Amino acid sequence: SATIQLPINGGYYRSATLSQISGTMKDNPVTGHSGISEVRIILKRENNTFWRGPDNNVFEPGIYRATTTVFTSSWSVSGFTLDSNELYRLWVEAEDNAGNEIRFTNTQINNNAGCVSFRYDNDTPSTVMTVPSPDSYLNTPPTVISGTAQDGAGSSGIEEGAGAQFRFRLG
Repeated sequence: SATIQLPINGGYYRSATLSQISGTMKDNPVTGHSGISEVRIILKRENNTFWRGPDNNVFEPGIYRATTTVFTSSWSVSGFTLDSNELYRLWVEAEDNAGNEIRFTNTQINNNAGCVSFRYDNDTPSTVMTVPSPDSYLNTPPTVISGTAQDGAGSSGIEEGAGAQFRFRLG
């Protein structure tokens, strides 16, 4: 069996929090513990293009399976370049030394079945303070502070409602 630990399903990531994709694996005791020989990932972008792998770091049409680095009980892969404000889907497959494998069909992949999905957002949101107006001078403390905040289309969004926080500096 093989599992994905990073990224988590439904997670939001940026370059500082997703430099590699990783997970765990173990051989099935029913098959005699022959050991894991290979772990592959399928990384699909929202526009139905697929990552070719670390040796060919591009996304292209067609389903590609990228081989990972296999350790004793875990696996990892790095060397990918993700586009900001994109939704990605990820599958992991494994094969043991006896030839038994966990493999997703093209139909499952095309229908996004059995995947982990995550959003990559490396763009900062924009903010504009409207009250008090920028560069204004006040004689008394303001009774209202307001403005706008936006995040790009397809981004991770901005927290709203109770508990949302903002900072500003007087000076």
